[in-house]
Amino acid sequence: RSCGLKPPAEATSSQTHVKDAPSDLVDRALADICSAIAADAGAQTVTMSSSRMAGDGVLGMALGEYIIHAWDLAAATGQSYSAPDSAVEAAHEFLRGMVAPEYRGPDTGFFDQEVSVGDGASNLDELLGFSGRDPQWEVASDSTGHVGSEESPAVATSSEPAP
Repeated sequence: RSCGLKPPAEATSSQTHVKDAPSDLVDRALADICSAIAADAGAQTVTMSSSRMAGDGVLGMALGEYIIHAWDLAAATGQSYSAPDSAVEAAHEFLRGMVAPEYRGPDTGFFDQEVSVGDGASNLDELLGFSGRDPQWEVASDSTGHVGSEESPAVATSSEPAP
């Protein structure tokens, strides 16, 4: 079963839905993932781009991507983020088996070096540290709590006029 997911040869640029609201894209992606799970995608071989992977690996990778990048977006916009411990644990377990040393470092484009999070860290903080993120990182804000600027929401700006 395809669950609405199309092989690379059938995918077209019209499927990018650029004009759609981000929440609509997330809703569609969630519906596709739920359909794939219901169709037992974890027990099947799945084609992603030009690579074939075990379905359970694809689901584990997608879960890690959603959790880690959701935290990235929340942190960059000054928002808090949490995820169910069971999902975080499953993603972390998958990534521990997948992330080889050669996938780490600034030149690989995959994961930076692991960040130590200390004893007693939450499961989410451990996953973030494993992925090369500092769970304590926060975006800069001004004295009123405003994050970033109108031109670039996650970039702190100077109060001095531009030259």
